[in-house]
Amino acid sequence: MTSGKVSTREALAVGAVLALAAFALVLTTNTLTVLMSFAALAITLAYPYAKRYVSMPQAVLGVAFSFGVPMAFAAVQAQLPPLAWVLLVGNLFWVLAYDTEYAMVDRDDDLRIGMKTSAITLGAYDVPAVTAFYLVFLAIWTAALWPMVNSWVWGAMLVVAAHQGPQPRRLLQGLPPQPLVGVHGVCGCGARLGLKSLRFVLGASSARGCGVPCSAAVPRRLVPPPP
Repeated sequence: MTSGKVSTREALAVGAVLALAAFALVLTTNTLTVLMSFAALAITLAYPYAKRYVSMPQAVLGVAFSFGVPMAFAAVQAQLPPLAWVLLVGNLFWVLAYDTEYAMVDRDDDLRIGMKTSAITLGAYDVPAVTAFYLVFLAIWTAALWPMVNSWVWGAMLVVAAHQGPQPRRLLQGLPPQPLVGVHGVCGCGARLGLKSLRFVLGASSARGCGVPCSAAVPRRLVPPPP
């Protein structure tokens, strides 16, 4: 839309088609999941307005993105155990971390147009906060899932996640596009941890991959060109 290649009407039409397709998939589950889908839709629709009135709108986005966790429990187990909400809270911190990195890239533009973001709210503390968000996410999920997962497998996944360790140092360099270098890796780590966890907790033996590369979610115009 920003480039003018897609009109507002076309964007709304595509969004409507995708929403209907998603709802059609939800209808194949059970009543609890269908009811939860309306709550998820409401949170999703609230996010754009949160950027005008909420100092940390990324938290609203975190709830919207994480709502798939309890919905997965509802669809597979037809119930919402406490673990579902614990994992939702943990995943919220993952979203806070990587979307704050996005917001750091757009901070000047957001200030100019009067938007509110976590990067603006955190100010000089943005990098320590991003680091803390990642650590809280890993701590919550590890504490919640450790009794029910293979400790060796989970430990290996934590080692994979640790490759994001140098990312705060890159953020401190202050290069505008630099934060997005790690978004690809963050998305991959989160997807791997999430899929492994759902396989263990829900017994979803078919959850072996989403089929869509996470990097596809990153706008091409924001991805730094290869050296």
